Amino acid sequence: MASALKDETLVMPTVETRKVGESRDHDPVLFGAVYYRRTAPPRTDWERDYKRAVADGHRTFRHWFTWNAISRGPGEFEWEPYDEQLDLAAKYGIRTVIAEFIQDAPEWLYRDHPEARWVTIDGVPRSSEYHRACATGGLRSMCLDHPVVEQHAEEFLRALATRYKDHPGLYGYDLFNEYSLHRTSFRCYSDATRDRFVEWLKEKYRSIDELRETWFRYSLRSWDDIEIPRQEESYPDFYDFLDFTNDNAERSLQWRKRIVEECDPNHLIIVHGEGNAQNDIAPVAADDWRAARNVEVYGYSHGIMSENADALMVGDVVRAASRGKEFWHAESPGFGTWTNRSPKIPPKVNVDRPSIPEEIRIDCLMSLAAGARGYINPRWRPLLDGPFFEAFGWYGRDGSPTPRSEMVSDLAKWANDPAIADLWEARPVRGQIGLLIVEEAQAFGYATFGDEGTTGGSTSVYAKCWAGAYDAFRDSSIQADAVRLPNIGEYPMLYVPFPVALTDSTIETITAYAHAGGTVVFEGCPGYMSSHGHLEPTQPRAALADAVGWKETSSHLGPDRWNDLQVHTDRGTIKGAIYRQTYSAPAGEVIGSYDDGAAAIVSHAFGAGRVITVGTMPGYAYRTAPDEPTRRWFASLLTKTNAVPYVQVPFNTGITVRVHAGVDDVFLWILNRSHVDQRALVRLDPDLFDATTVEVRRGSNASLGEQGVVEADVPARDAAVIRVVGRGK
Repeated sequence: MASALKDETLVMPTVETRKVGESRDHDPVLFGAVYYRRTAPPRTDWERDYKRAVADGHRTFRHWFTWNAISRGPGEFEWEPYDEQLDLAAKYGIRTVIAEFIQDAPEWLYRDHPEARWVTIDGVPRSSEYHRACATGGLRSMCLDHPVVEQHAEEFLRALATRYKDHPGLYGYDLFNEYSLHRTSFRCYSDATRDRFVEWLKEKYRSIDELRETWFRYSLRSWDDIEIPRQEESYPDFYDFLDFTNDNAERSLQWRKRIVEECDPNHLIIVHGEGNAQNDIAPVAADDWRAARNVEVYGYSHGIMSENADALMVGDVVRAASRGKEFWHAESPGFGTWTNRSPKIPPKVNVDRPSIPEEIRIDCLMSLAAGARGYINPRWRPLLDGPFFEAFGWYGRDGSPTPRSEMVSDLAKWANDPAIADLWEARPVRGQIGLLIVEEAQAFGYATFGDEGTTGGSTSVYAKCWAGAYDAFRDSSIQADAVRLPNIGEYPMLYVPFPVALTDSTIETITAYAHAGGTVVFEGCPGYMSSHGHLEPTQPRAALADAVGWKETSSHLGPDRWNDLQVHTDRGTIKGAIYRQTYSAPAGEVIGSYDDGAAAIVSHAFGAGRVITVGTMPGYAYRTAPDEPTRRWFASLLTKTNAVPYVQVPFNTGITVRVHAGVDDVFLWILNRSHVDQRALVRLDPDLFDATTVEVRRGSNASLGEQGVVEADVPARDAAVIRVVGRGK
């Protein structure tokens, strides 16, 4: 039977990541959890838990091999409890992922080498603190940039990989947990990190003279005068430090990978981040694209549920970053947590929602709809010590089943039912719009905006601009894919949120894309700042002038002033936010105006393509206060490429549809994000689909009506999965 999808170019290629000797003789979707963390679970329960895991459809355990818990001294390691975990895995057919934790340094190293301790932004060496997620010590107490720490960490990693490389229970290694600094207070300001930073600067700048001029620090005499910047504001030295931090994070991942692969070349190298690149590249070096390009399997942590389908957004970001590689939801929701809560603050409803089985179900199904092929929890059963007691687990504190674990078991058994094996040969199709993540624009937002009116320290403005555009396209049944600059040519349209800071090379790439036939939509003040946060005195700056077709007539950048900004368009009055830039349009066409009549949106034909500039940030406005006219305006952008959505859902009822395609099969994932059962109506684009009938892979019933309308009953917080059958060859 031929595929119902007419345009085979939309089928996303996959990248073969299996190591030599590995096979695909496992469940197509891996379910499991982090099981062992040295302090829990009790040893008396291990074998019983393994038996229960297999019976409930779980085939993957990840264990935390914390350096602090294993190392007793230089070259002295206690492996025995971990040996038993691997032996149980081999006995019961559980695939073990070894998670290394060299950020949790041993106490003896902390005492023996005080000169190598991690240093805070205030110049204070960090204590050997407990790691709350495992109740063992040494969390980021030692600086991995220091040669002595790196030497002992390498000794540990080599011993670990050498010991388990031939064990039948081993599946792979998870390196650099959550690939990020996790929060800004975890940047290291030690002399060792400063030395690495200086070496990085020497590679970037030809001389101290060039650095002196770039940084405006005109009295620098030599490289010895360089310090790590503590002033987190829009100055050149801080931008360089952010770039260095990202480079240094990737260097550390590559260093770990090299060590492990030299000892064990035959097992998978896995990393998981936090799926938050639209928010966290600048503050915590969490660049999913950098991490994913270095490994065979990538993944992400995301455990906070929300009404606006962030679980789907996060999965989409990681799928884009993985570039065809297998990826997992590596730390998923399981239960609430009690930390940072007080009767004096509002209830943290989203933190508690993972305690509800139906919330776990929709999270899992959104993850799979985004393309994930693993659904793994950060706790099989909860910790019994520390502030995270009883948090996150699917199973009870004694390992007994719960309604949560029963829901996940049902999902695991459905996903790995041989009757629906064809479902997992398909992958999400390519989206119709590229939603660009620009690292320098995010860094500028981070250096400029803080919490409650302070300067610097928050990327929330940038992130809300990006996420709001994603939300508006999603609510319009348009799939917008996260994209980075090297891959924009894969999309007919590019939406650029908060493009306030752009380097010359970024502008050159985007304008060349437009000139060649692409459509670019800029939010307000594109390229206002160039490298290192420099304000260009003429707007638009020279590199953009030919492409945009406008000249700036005014700008006001006080974000608190524009909370209720309105822009009048042919699609209605839409909302703006953050900045207000106005234009004259000597070469372009004004297609939107502010209340006072000033030009707010300019469209300009450029080469074979088009550039549209909106003088404010409608993405931010939609994220914070979604409304129907703004949604319709976002939806109308697709018409600029003479396209219609792959699928259309009438009335915007909380139904989101994703199309998966393989060589011969097409599947619709119809996600019901609402809290009521719905009869979903999904209209297929007749130019894309050649459908004759439908078959149910999840759900109770579905039918194909006139004009390519698929109807399906979808329970609340659930999904229907439908195979669309096309005409024979």
